Amino acid sequence: MSRKRRPLKRHRRRHASVAVVLTTAAALMAPLALPAQAAPPAPAGTPGPSPSEPGPDRHPTAVPPRDRAKVVGGASDRAWTTSGDASGFHVLVADAKAGYPWKTAATLAEPGFDTDTWIGNACVTASGERAVVAYAPRTFTNKPELMTRGAFTAVVELTTGRVTKLPVQASLSYFSPGCGEGETAVLSQFSDDAGKENATRLITVDAKAGRASSPLKLTGQVTSAIPYGGGEIVAAEGPQLVRIGKEGARHPIAAADRVPFQITRDAAGGITFLDGPGGADPGPKAVGQVKHVDAAAVRSARNGKARPRPIASGQLDALDLAGSPSGEVFVTGRAETEGKLPAHVHNPGGLDKGAVMSARGQSAVTSRWAHGQDGSPVRAEEAATERTVVNQVKVLGTGKSVELEAAPGAEAVAPARLADGLAPSPALRSSAGPAGAPEGPLVPQGASKSPFTAAAVSGAAAAAAPSAHDPVEAERTCAVPRGDVRKQAFQPTPRQVEWAVDQAVIMGLNQHVNRPPNWKGTGMTGYNPQLLFPLRVLSGDPNGYIDKADEWHIPAQILLGITAQESNMWQASRYVVPGATGNPLIGNYYGIDYAPNGTQGDPWAINWAKADCGYGITQITDGMRLPGHDQPAMSVVQQEAAALDYTANIAAGADKLAEKWNQTRDAGLTVNNGKPKYIENWAFALWAYNAGFYPQSDAAKNNGTWGVGWTNNPANPLWKANRTPFLESTGGRDDYSHASHPQDWPYQEKVMGWAARPLSAMFKPGTMGVAYRQAWWSDWTFRTGGLHPPEGLFCNSSNECDPAKIGPNDKNEPGLGACTRADLHCWYHQPVKYVDCDRNQCGQATHRFDATYPEQPDEDSSYPPRCSSGLPAGSLIVDDLPNGTRPAGSDARSCGAVASSGSFAFDFNLWNGTYPGKIDMHQIGGGYGGHFWFSHTRDTADTDGGRLLTTGTWTLGQNIPGSGWARVMVHMPDHGAQTRQAKYVVYGTDSTSPVRVVPQRTRENRWVDLGVFHFTGTPKVSLSTHADGGNGTEDVAWDAAAFQPLPGKPADSVVALGDSYSSGEGASVSGGADYYKESNYRDTTNGATRDACHRSTQAWSRQAALPGSTTSIGALADVRDPSMDYHLIACSGARTYNVLSKADGGGKAEYGELPQLDQGYLDQNTTLVTISIGGNDTLFTPIFTSCLITSEFCQADSIDDVDVNGNKTGKKTGPLSAYVPDRIKNLVRPQIVKTLKAIQARAPQAKIVLMGYPPLLEKDGGCLPTISTLEGPWLNSIGETLLQEMDGAARDARAQGVKAWFSNPKEAFKGQAVCGTPETVHGIVMDLVESDTPQLDTNVIKLGSSAQSFHPKVAGARHYADALEQTLRTMQ
Repeated sequence: MSRKRRPLKRHRRRHASVAVVLTTAAALMAPLALPAQAAPPAPAGTPGPSPSEPGPDRHPTAVPPRDRAKVVGGASDRAWTTSGDASGFHVLVADAKAGYPWKTAATLAEPGFDTDTWIGNACVTASGERAVVAYAPRTFTNKPELMTRGAFTAVVELTTGRVTKLPVQASLSYFSPGCGEGETAVLSQFSDDAGKENATRLITVDAKAGRASSPLKLTGQVTSAIPYGGGEIVAAEGPQLVRIGKEGARHPIAAADRVPFQITRDAAGGITFLDGPGGADPGPKAVGQVKHVDAAAVRSARNGKARPRPIASGQLDALDLAGSPSGEVFVTGRAETEGKLPAHVHNPGGLDKGAVMSARGQSAVTSRWAHGQDGSPVRAEEAATERTVVNQVKVLGTGKSVELEAAPGAEAVAPARLADGLAPSPALRSSAGPAGAPEGPLVPQGASKSPFTAAAVSGAAAAAAPSAHDPVEAERTCAVPRGDVRKQAFQPTPRQVEWAVDQAVIMGLNQHVNRPPNWKGTGMTGYNPQLLFPLRVLSGDPNGYIDKADEWHIPAQILLGITAQESNMWQASRYVVPGATGNPLIGNYYGIDYAPNGTQGDPWAINWAKADCGYGITQITDGMRLPGHDQPAMSVVQQEAAALDYTANIAAGADKLAEKWNQTRDAGLTVNNGKPKYIENWAFALWAYNAGFYPQSDAAKNNGTWGVGWTNNPANPLWKANRTPFLESTGGRDDYSHASHPQDWPYQEKVMGWAARPLSAMFKPGTMGVAYRQAWWSDWTFRTGGLHPPEGLFCNSSNECDPAKIGPNDKNEPGLGACTRADLHCWYHQPVKYVDCDRNQCGQATHRFDATYPEQPDEDSSYPPRCSSGLPAGSLIVDDLPNGTRPAGSDARSCGAVASSGSFAFDFNLWNGTYPGKIDMHQIGGGYGGHFWFSHTRDTADTDGGRLLTTGTWTLGQNIPGSGWARVMVHMPDHGAQTRQAKYVVYGTDSTSPVRVVPQRTRENRWVDLGVFHFTGTPKVSLSTHADGGNGTEDVAWDAAAFQPLPGKPADSVVALGDSYSSGEGASVSGGADYYKESNYRDTTNGATRDACHRSTQAWSRQAALPGSTTSIGALADVRDPSMDYHLIACSGARTYNVLSKADGGGKAEYGELPQLDQGYLDQNTTLVTISIGGNDTLFTPIFTSCLITSEFCQADSIDDVDVNGNKTGKKTGPLSAYVPDRIKNLVRPQIVKTLKAIQARAPQAKIVLMGYPPLLEKDGGCLPTISTLEGPWLNSIGETLLQEMDGAARDARAQGVKAWFSNPKEAFKGQAVCGTPETVHGIVMDLVESDTPQLDTNVIKLGSSAQSFHPKVAGARHYADALEQTLRTMQ
């Protein structure tokens, strides 16, 4: 039958495309413009290649279907890449056939490490199914022992998302792990300058079994190791390519000009690698060669006589090699082919240097973070969370490239397994420190005790015992603790940091900064930062004192580069925004014992028990332990100031850097002309700042060696030989992608890179900008040459380093690489010159803030605290701190001393003699009263959830007066609270349901009601870190609790359950502004956190008034009227199984919220329950979608059949005209009866109103597109059938003793449904709200409408309220 289709009419506001969503039954810096200049103009910026203009950086998530044939062609393999951010190190995959939609295979991180970015390396095994990964906090690259063997390791199955963490740690060097033949990989470990031998350990990983072999120890530096086959390994030993047997025997394969790197095995067993030029270092224009050794030569070689064949060449820093897991090898970057290429080696051209090849080499991927609107390297909203990745995919078969967005965690290969990557590594024997760790006094040198400690522990000899309740670790090694409310660090703005650096380098801080006693409530004594940490005069200063005039001082950008590299310019932890306070940023605060082979005393073990104790912006370490912990301790005021005050920390860092300048310069280690005004001339001081300086006076203790260590030497093969300057691409352009893998550069090169190219930093929430002024060069080519010293500059006979990388006449003996010493002590101590500063070839500082500028103002607008309660008079508030405590924080943000009518205490779970939950306990200067705590939710059914279990309990200091009735409320802070399953347990009450569950993500400082209770004992409220399915990704916060004493039991206790028609879907002004924020949330980078329950302040249960009252239920609830206890629990999209608990035959969570009956709001005191349910059980969404989109006569259509629990049966329904009425009668009606009975069982005194659905269409839906005059009446008939069966369900339930009534809203909506006059039910709504994702809700990707579509408007919700009021009157 033909019928007429109508033109599209959009029924609300504008939008680009249409999609139907019937949620229920319808239900570090890209080029930036610099900030305005505060100081006199600096020299002109460095000229160079023109950057691209900042602007939007938005891309599709997959190749659109219409473009796939043209872009993807016949590609059918899997692409992969990695990216890191504050949430973890992500392994991402995309299938070509689907248009490369990126999914997260795993997110890897470890608890207890406070870092801005997780970094790492990965390789994929030959099957293309498994990735072997080494990952670590970014700051591990600042510690030689962590850089060389501290990375955590794991195997990730790319098809299933399974993560197997390995009990070994490895180097962060670019080549570790290495993949080659089969399902194996090789992890490398190296000794560092503190060791006594020059040695390597190689660990073979069986990726399929998830097992690591015993380490194979080799003398010398063996680099770029990959598995070759038969248990053998191919690697570089100096300028030799070698094959290593199972027992460690080395067989030379071939000689190279320099150390071979990017060693890659092809499918035939041949080896291809990169080689640098032989002879003297040719500088930045060095020519590199791609060389190849065929399989026969690799397998048979015994004497190193094979001759590698050059197959391509180009500028060394402009080319690279990449292998596909299947064994195809590709030249990336720019290189000219020489002769005929081997069968499995390709030089197609046009592949970006550093591209990652897909499983069978059909595409190449280059990744970066998505830019912000202003061109900054990250989006402001993603500064401290998952960062959107832009993956450029070049398909070799078609030659086409496309940029696609990937939001880590938003789409997972296996959502249920995504949390596996956050479980602690087995390499961490104890996440809270080993038993028997060094102990120290709780209260060092007279410092005040923690507010949570009942009594001070005095005397250095007092044993420091772990406490199950105090967030402060008495047993710690580091001086200034985490968890002390009075010892919170202040987070400065980048502008404040730059100002402090500009003053500190010329000894100018004291002119402006005189900290009074108890500065920002920290309890410290008064001080001047540069009296505590006076800046020493730099050696060689011509006038013998510090001043700006002679420019014999630290360049501001050098110290700023240190702040960028060491801490991301943070003084407090990464959770603290500028202007607020929180725990200090502390490097490796927790002592963790690690032994790769499971034994103590392993010389390769990192001694985690000796905590690093690096504090704040410049990571001040020396003197920051408690007394008696293996190093001299600074005074208490110095320790606290360095930990809490950015100016003092910067002063300390400046003096430490000056000390390293003096040590190196006085020992004769100068760079270029030796003047400190030039950026390049700080190479030795930075080298020593990071890895220490070994003075000549101690040479006898170090086998006669002295100077700066080998680890940071550019000649060390740990550093990739074809690297460009840090943050710079070939040709001098910015390349901030380097910030995601800083492990490829020595420390001094990283700092100088940050000096030249400032990071993008947060100035306040949502606002990113250039963190500081950059250094300048007279020409960009000088900058390039200055930031990347020649590879052999620090390598000569004076430090027993061979710049020729072993000539052809040298013996092939272990250890005879660039560093020829057996102990790796090729420590350098000679002056060098590689650029001419006297001819203006060196970088210089930009001193933005001169001495006339005062300390820059605090950022006081960042999440300001709530200082007045706004609660009814007489309410009793129990805060999260003891009464009278003034938490640390700026005076402008302070609420003063806490007024608490009770106490708050934590209970940390005991595990192996420690309390590991403290690792994940954080504090923020915000929320109610200026302080709250937060951790992360985990399921106690998992090992981590059990051992990290933490419970916080508020206890009222009195009984409830009078009647014993009181309303219980909890305060939600405006950030740091995210869980959708905060399970509050109310004690001391006779309620049959003392557990109440609420979503915390209110995103505003707001009190949330738990309900009214009759108290018969001491009132308490507790909240733990447990959440069903919790995986450590959502915050759970403890702020304040309150008790509102009431004169008696409220007259009415009302609970609104059900689906979108009850939640108030559509009952809002534009943009969903009337929705409660916690029920309208979507993080574009983490789809798992979405909540689209869409509970509205205009919901009909709130608009209605109860009999005898002229005030609506909602109005009474909002003022917390003693007569009313009301809770809106309904959630858009709910089916009966989202209401029923598991015991009732349901039990499915929705948008992360527990089933509605499990949320606990029904008890013996409930008087009225309202509910609309059944529309989604009827499958109205796919039915209506069929009518709108896919069919000419939808009642004849057949759709996928779905069982009572929402699972597809694998069958088709047959014609809907017969299927739908039958489903309503035989499935939906019994489910509604079951739901009503379950409600009555929990609320035995309640009356239950089952609300029906309004007619959907007026005038046969004539105003809607694609709805025919035949379909409209049929759709309305389905609605009528559902109303009849709902009425029948209420009667069925009443016959079984349930006090249930059916309310039919049909008359209230008469003439006013969709297409009516006036229209009080939405048609197609194009005004999307925050959590709308039409393609997820309906699977109709080509459309794009809001979930508000086909739901009552605010006026329609009023009609519903009228119907409810009419029904209530008949029930009296």
